[in-house]
Amino acid sequence: MTEHDVWAAERQTQGWTYGAKRDDAKKETPCMVSYSQLSDSEKNFTETWQ
Repeated sequence: MTEHDVWAAERQTQGWTYGAKRDDAKKETPCMVSYSQLSDSEKNFTETWQ
């Protein structure tokens, strides 16, 4: 399990789901995918926080 998987699991318990664009009011984010499916920019963002 990657750090991203842990992050996504935590968000899912908070009601977040996948959405094409981030929408805080709807709790939707395009980052609710497996790490391998993230864009390179999202992977780089994730790696800077580890």
